[in-house]
Amino acid sequence: MVFLDLFRPKWRNSDWRVRAGAARMSTDPVLLAKLARTDSSESVRETATRKLTDQALLADIARTDSSPFVKLAAAKELTDQSFLAEIARTHEDFAVRGVAVERLTDQILLAEIARTESDGILRRAAAKKLTDQAFLAEIARTHEDWGVREVAVEKLTDQALLAEIAKADQSHYVRTTAVKILSDQCVIAEVARHDHAESVRECAVERLSDQSVVAEIAKTDASYCVRAAAVRRLTDQAVLIEVIKNEMVKTGDDYGVHHVCQVAVERVRDKTILKEIVRTGKSEATALHRIMESYVPCALCRELITEDMADSKGRCGACSGAS
Repeated sequence: MVFLDLFRPKWRNSDWRVRAGAARMSTDPVLLAKLARTDSSESVRETATRKLTDQALLADIARTDSSPFVKLAAAKELTDQSFLAEIARTHEDFAVRGVAVERLTDQILLAEIARTESDGILRRAAAKKLTDQAFLAEIARTHEDWGVREVAVEKLTDQALLAEIAKADQSHYVRTTAVKILSDQCVIAEVARHDHAESVRECAVERLSDQSVVAEIAKTDASYCVRAAAVRRLTDQAVLIEVIKNEMVKTGDDYGVHHVCQVAVERVRDKTILKEIVRTGKSEATALHRIMESYVPCALCRELITEDMADSKGRCGACSGAS
């Protein structure tokens, strides 16, 4: 401790930790402003800045302080929308601009930043803060950045516009996001049948409720991933058997056939039907035969179960408690 510190107020102490403590305890806006502007210690300036409420002063500190930490502290205390907008648009420090965007609530300013900001991360951050459906619709339809369009689509409530985007947006990511929010089963079915991207069709299938459309896709889609997704939605046992038989005659994609058959077999309740298909089937039943080899009859009820589902005595889950 410097001898003269005994005669000085704490905010003028030679030890920055003492000055920081004085800043934390102070309620004097004049003293806090002085420390925030002029103290030689970054930590003291940051502590004082966190207690400021003067918006013009905070904006000035956010622009001009030599320390990025003090600038951030100032930006975090700002509430004035015009100052925040200016900092979000023009500040040289990306982190400070990010904080300013997060603190913006003015929909017009946020929409402008989402449209015109040069950095994609900040454009998306601004779009996430939007709640105005008109601005969101405009951005979802017209923005050149698919990531910004996707963020806007996530917040849309207009089902007609979501249907338009689900069918027509250039990005399969954006189309998928729209499908996840759609409620119109006719549009979802159209996308499930006709979208050129496998991932979009798969997403649409997972939202379908019409079993006839699900069955159609399970039998006819070119992608085994989409067919498998459809099979997971099927409840009709006869249709599941049809799907298995349909898969067995496919050629050129052994892995896909096996995968779809596996999913279908797991959903068939009466596995003895499948054993009979294998027993009486032709060479096309190879995939099903390989799958059914992993099934064994329960030691008590004789229901077919996979070996890993049997207990140590070869019983199914329902029978495992029996003596």
